[in-house]
Amino acid sequence: MGDDRDVKQFAKLLKVKHRDFHVIKAHADGPKRLFVALEVFEHERDQAASCVIAVDLATLAVEVVHAASGSSVDYVHHAGWHGLLQRGSIIEFGTGKPVVTKASLGKYGTLAVIARAGTPTLVGGSKRKGKYATEGFVASVAKGKLAMRLESSRLTTHEGPIHAIAVGASGTIHAAGDAQDEANQRVLFSGKDTFVVTSASEGEIYALHALADGSVMVGAREAASVVKARKRHALTGVVGRVHGVTTFRGTEYWMSRDGAQQLLLSKRVGAKLTRKYKAKYQYVGYRSLSEGAPEARMTATDDLLIVTNKDRIHVFDGKRWQQLALAPNVDQLVKKLPTGMK
Repeated sequence: MGDDRDVKQFAKLLKVKHRDFHVIKAHADGPKRLFVALEVFEHERDQAASCVIAVDLATLAVEVVHAASGSSVDYVHHAGWHGLLQRGSIIEFGTGKPVVTKASLGKYGTLAVIARAGTPTLVGGSKRKGKYATEGFVASVAKGKLAMRLESSRLTTHEGPIHAIAVGASGTIHAAGDAQDEANQRVLFSGKDTFVVTSASEGEIYALHALADGSVMVGAREAASVVKARKRHALTGVVGRVHGVTTFRGTEYWMSRDGAQQLLLSKRVGAKLTRKYKAKYQYVGYRSLSEGAPEARMTATDDLLIVTNKDRIHVFDGKRWQQLALAPNVDQLVKKLPTGMK
């Protein structure tokens, strides 16, 4: 559960008048339970605390799984294991005593994404290379240390941070962000021990998802594409920034925000994206503490599709949507609202 002091600090910050309270990301644990990572940030004293909770969808009963001081930027759950990512450290728990790995990335380095799917824990982000350049990287986490797997400057002429990591069924690691090639196209890095580079998008890449056939869904700034056999297939019908991609029960879901910054879910028909759901009055922004990470995230298992945005959690079981909202009460952190997706 973490130190009791961290739980108390989280509860204390919830009571502060001027504070932000967000969902970082949520994952399904079967059809009736969620694991949800939360963050509360107090503006006046620049203090933050994070917490992972288990939520029973039938009763809305909440159990605190782990609490930690500081702001968090990403969260992943896989087969009983949890990984909570902060800008300078990785907290792993759930299968034994919690392990905290500090990332020595220099003054301007930061972690941005964490992944695990039949592989060692993987993290990505950026670090300063030279006086001005920002280099993206992917590293494995083991025994409290980072082992670099990929550094963007070794494969491209334009360095840039890594925002997204996806792992394919064969164990192939895919990573992307703002690293560019000679033609100023954002690239996709793919490999295990060595990596190849594919031109993947004109705009900065925010989200990746590896498909069963080896292709990769790519969500980017004003762009979306599917990369297959090292070829980019651009999609039409893109609305706004695509910052979430996944599949659920055979359907691809592409999450973006429209011109009014409202949350959209689209599906792909051929080479075109068409709107499937819209969360009315659900405005999508960017969390200041995460240095550009979107507030809206999307995950899926065989049981549930989950979309989170600010203080809302949208859960889809294939037939109907359920909407939950955060409540600033440590004894009952979520409440049910009318369906928010249409």
